[in-house]
Amino acid sequence: MSTTTLLAKAKKAKARLLLALTEADRWRYPRYFQGRLRPEEANLYLYQSLRNRVPVFAGKLGSVETRVLVDHHFQHRYRPRTLREAEQNAGIFPATPAQLNRAAEELWQALGSLDLLGCWPVQGQARLAMGLARLPKRCEMPDLEPFFYPHPWTYALRGQRVCVIHPFTASIHLQWAKRSQLFDNPAILPPFDLTLVQSPMTTTGAQVDWGDWSEALEATWAEVQNLSFDVALLGCGAYGLPLGRRIRDQGRSAIHLGGSLQLLFGIFGRRWETFDRQRDLINGAWIRPLDADRPKGYQAIEDGCYW
Repeated sequence: MSTTTLLAKAKKAKARLLLALTEADRWRYPRYFQGRLRPEEANLYLYQSLRNRVPVFAGKLGSVETRVLVDHHFQHRYRPRTLREAEQNAGIFPATPAQLNRAAEELWQALGSLDLLGCWPVQGQARLAMGLARLPKRCEMPDLEPFFYPHPWTYALRGQRVCVIHPFTASIHLQWAKRSQLFDNPAILPPFDLTLVQSPMTTTGAQVDWGDWSEALEATWAEVQNLSFDVALLGCGAYGLPLGRRIRDQGRSAIHLGGSLQLLFGIFGRRWETFDRQRDLINGAWIRPLDADRPKGYQAIEDGCYW
């Protein structure tokens, strides 16, 4: 049996397991699954909040960040996989229990501050959400993305001051100059006053300028907190939700899209070459991340899926 066939079988088995776990969670935590916003409702909620300048904090909890919280809250120890992927994929370094404890506290505070949570079938996420003092509005995670609505929430950014916090600042700067060529629907990426902040890239193998993840988080916040902007768009690994919470606490809006934020600027990677809907967005004006946005060891981050 070929390696490709074995990988395909493994992916199918993983999908079946996730489906079974999701169904079990649906039985255990019915309130988490009930009352979710439909796609159009989630889009309208974000659009109206941004258009009316009502601060909103929306986002999703990544799979690695979910495992960090599950291990911290329920296992009271960190599994080897969690320790490894926390640094390799999410950038939480060094991968020690003490550092992961600090990251878990930051992530938990942020999760409790969300106004809209994008949900997806990751083991433990339902249990975590039901432990919050206040259950946020919920939608399916893909419904946070603006690309497939005729009237996307991103159109409300028109004329506003928008801070984009992302590691691919060189690529975004290049693509911003040709934004009118990126989408058939110009409402997806309207003109706005753009400020770029390069977020830390602290995954395994990257050259870092900070002693640990917490120091890198505070250094980034020191740069962001006094900038003039109305809305922040974030796609920066485990830094995204904690930064978003701080921005929301200042009375400003923050939307943490995670990996898919790069698509808003016409930047694709391997991950989206296998997703039919996102792949259909790609045109001749799109690019892969520039060499300047490729850290050492990037291939180890989910097989280089963002590049």
